Amino acid sequence: MRDNNAVMDTTISAGKSTLKDLELIIEQGLPDFRRVGAALAEVRSRHLYRPDYRSFVHYLKERWDLGKSHAYRTMDAAGIAEALDPGGDLWDSPSAIEEFAREAGYTSTADARKALEKMTPEQIVGMQEKVRERARAVETMSQPERLHHRFDNHLNMLRKLLPKLGFDQASEAAQLLERLEELTHGN
Repeated sequence: MRDNNAVMDTTISAGKSTLKDLELIIEQGLPDFRRVGAALAEVRSRHLYRPDYRSFVHYLKERWDLGKSHAYRTMDAAGIAEALDPGGDLWDSPSAIEEFAREAGYTSTADARKALEKMTPEQIVGMQEKVRERARAVETMSQPERLHHRFDNHLNMLRKLLPKLGFDQASEAAQLLERLEELTHGN
């Protein structure tokens, strides 16, 4: 199935698809976030939603019943997946990409995508190797280990977000976060 998608992906990246072609990809591929993200990104970048919709956000809502944040997460996740795992299958959802982005120290997929745009080809290859190592490590975890791993990732993300949200270490939110961490690790 990936070979068929590769032909369509080439058309998408070439910027020659019509709105109708791209909407067919979105309609048929809603479960395939890579293709949908690429198609949405092209519709947005080429302003193909005009003149029928006054904005891209309006197009998302009216045509697809998609919220802005969900659509942008999907587009960012598709870009990250394509950069770090071109043509591969390490990630099956934007959520998996978001988890990777948190593990890599980013607070959002948009931040991770922006960082990728600044990386050299050698840095991207190094990141691709780390991604594959992580995927192999997670595959060998038991279900409780995976849940613990994901919870730790969420705690780390919250720890990084608190100062950005204006909370200091003595705040009630920071204390709650510390208590959650203690409970998780059995202290």
